[in-house]
This record gives sequence, C-alpha cells and structure tokens, in this order.
Amino acid sequence: MEQGHVVAHVARDAEALVNLLTWARTGVTTPMYASGDQRAREIEDGARQPVGALRTDLLAADGRLAEEFPTCRMSAGQRPCGRHGAARCPPLRCPGCGCARYGSTPST
Repeated sequence: MEQGHVVAHVARDAEALVNLLTWARTGVTTPMYASGDQRAREIEDGARQPVGALRTDLLAADGRLAEEFPTCRMSAGQRPCGRHGAARCPPLRCPGCGCARYGSTPST
C-alpha cells in the first residue's frame, strides 16, 4: 500500500468515526460509510491528491473528529451507534492515529 492510500484511508476513517459519533449524539442513523464501494472510491480518489492536499485533507478530517469526541462523550456516553457505542470510537481511532504518527504520512 502506498503512503497516499494510507493517508487517504486514515482521513476517511476519521470522517467515518465522526458519523458514528454524530449517530450516538443525535440518535439519527448515520452509518460510517454509505457503502463499501463509496469508501473504496473515496480512498482511491484521495490517494491521487498531491501531498499538500492529502495533508490538508487529513488534518481537516482529524480536526472534525477531535471536535466531535468531547461533545459525544458528554452527551451520549454509551448510547449505541451501529455496531459500536460512542465509547468505542476513541479506541477504534487509535490504530489509524498510530499509522499516521509512525511515519506513514508523506513527507512535505
């Protein structure tokens, strides 16, 4: 897997977790992805972006997720969303964050 694919995957994963946290907070069904095909297409499209655009995309998606975590923890607690409860979202993000933290992001 190329670095661009890893970065695009981590960014889409952040957005998917925002969807789960939104579901938990509001009770409105918001799946991680509309479909597996959509997920794959968005990762492929993202992987083709220039390095600067990939970095901007990742930081924006991660920022949205960082904003959603505290809101959901305070208001939703353990309310289930999809297969995962809101409390499971931070541990789900850890593998993705570790991937970005340990050298998988492209150099600028």
